[in-house]
Amino acid sequence: TQLENTAFRTDVLNMVERLDFPKEDLWIELTERCKDLDHDFLKREISFFKEHGIQIALDDYGTGSASLSLALELPVGEIKIDRSFTKDVMEDELKQAIVESILVFTGRIRMRSCIEGIETHEMAEYLKQFGPMYYQGYAYSKPVEEDAFMSLIKEQSGK
Repeated sequence: TQLENTAFRTDVLNMVERLDFPKEDLWIELTERCKDLDHDFLKREISFFKEHGIQIALDDYGTGSASLSLALELPVGEIKIDRSFTKDVMEDELKQAIVESILVFTGRIRMRSCIEGIETHEMAEYLKQFGPMYYQGYAYSKPVEEDAFMSLIKEQSGK
């Protein structure tokens, strides 16, 4: 919905400039719904943001709409493997095979990968064998309100 808003491009660029945020550190995530949009439109939007140093990630990868065809058609920089594949991954050989194949795919085409749904540090350690680049989940932080997030960022940046 945001991507379809005609002011979205300008809003993002203005916000990045106003906050003096490094564009290369901003990743916009495309959700499952993006498959319903015109692919030429998506390519233009992704290209626009990439030209301005902003990267695009394909979220919920592996679920119905975030599929191999989207990864092939769209010039995204990262695939985020959906948490449905990490739940019970340490015990489920089928999920292990799926995660490993997605990570081999991203590695071969030199694309970033992120595994969602990391609940424990043990799970993260186990998944290291498959070679993901990034992890996301409750093992690192539960969702926080905006004020708490801003405090966390300031604390970590030393400002």
